[in-house]
Amino acid sequence: MNNLKNAIKKLSVVKKLRVIKWKNIARTELFTAEEVKVLEDMPERISEAVNHQLRHLSDEGKSKLVELEKVFWNSPISKQPNVNVQEVKEDMLFWHFAYGFTFNEYASYQFINKDYEERRSFLSDRDSACLCYDLNDLEARMILADKTKTYNNFKSYYGRDAITVFKHSDYEKFLSFIKRHERFVKKDALESCGRSVEMIDLARISMSPEELFAMLISQGKLIIEELVVQSESLRMFNSSSVNTVRCITFHTKNGVIAPFFFMKTGRAGSFVDNGSAGGLLVAIDNTTGCLGSSTDEYGNRFDSHPDSGVSFRGFQLPEWKQMVNMCCEMASRLPEVKVIGWDMAHTNHGWVCIEGNSMTEAIGPQSTSLRGIRSEVEKLKLTL
Repeated sequence: MNNLKNAIKKLSVVKKLRVIKWKNIARTELFTAEEVKVLEDMPERISEAVNHQLRHLSDEGKSKLVELEKVFWNSPISKQPNVNVQEVKEDMLFWHFAYGFTFNEYASYQFINKDYEERRSFLSDRDSACLCYDLNDLEARMILADKTKTYNNFKSYYGRDAITVFKHSDYEKFLSFIKRHERFVKKDALESCGRSVEMIDLARISMSPEELFAMLISQGKLIIEELVVQSESLRMFNSSSVNTVRCITFHTKNGVIAPFFFMKTGRAGSFVDNGSAGGLLVAIDNTTGCLGSSTDEYGNRFDSHPDSGVSFRGFQLPEWKQMVNMCCEMASRLPEVKVIGWDMAHTNHGWVCIEGNSMTEAIGPQSTSLRGIRSEVEKLKLTL
């Protein structure tokens, strides 16, 4: 029965229907294209439409208002002179419901200072999701959606030991692993954005190996990995997190290219570097590998790390070309997944892969450069 289901899923027509389904889910709670056209022609109706949309949100959707308040008051928008709070919040809601921009995107792209044409040059969170659904084969991208499958397919690029644990029969394998590594990282195999990532130090816990194993497999399918020891050149920005570079590759008809990059670095005391976990996103010149300024998820900008004081601007990332070539080489091994975001860490032995993402977002390269990449992506799509 499972073989039949898998065969049906691989049928071209079924894949197309599944893509439509997932794109519709991505657009849940957004205005329809027809509604957006009406509101663009009749902006005086925007306030009524936004309020109507809010009234019909699910209980989960209503948490957006809490998120809106958090982003607004933590962003530079709230500090602008003579800002009309109600008008700006309504504008943030409209650009979310109409075009799929998150409130963090609105703030970090500095939309308050941009006109309609400038704003539409940016890809929204929903645009990025739909792009990945359109371009990435649904079955092949599961290799990247499951961290254990990613590791098994790209093990030679990881430069570290890792195992999967999720069933009782994995205990002997687990026992062997913790004898080799007293400290290790555990991750939910199907999670993203740094959620569930935790460092475990056996010397600091009171549980027996049996108790620890039972606790871990109760959390579902996990990958546990040997710690990545980053090089001092990247460690100096923030020592508590592994600071990584996101390299976004496109598999074109003429080979793999890597047009977009940014760096992620955590804040003092944080183990993860993700922007959604409070980290910073840092601009990278894609030809030289030199860093520019950085931004947090609220659009606050920094030329230096706010905790360590180390300057970002002009810093040359080590072995830049080798890292780019490594990402392109990995992407070439998965041609059915046209767009991949690779997270890379630099160690004393060179670059290693942390993970690959088949649902990579556009907020990194756009927020760090304050430049929309819609037109570049549209041109790239013609080459795929």
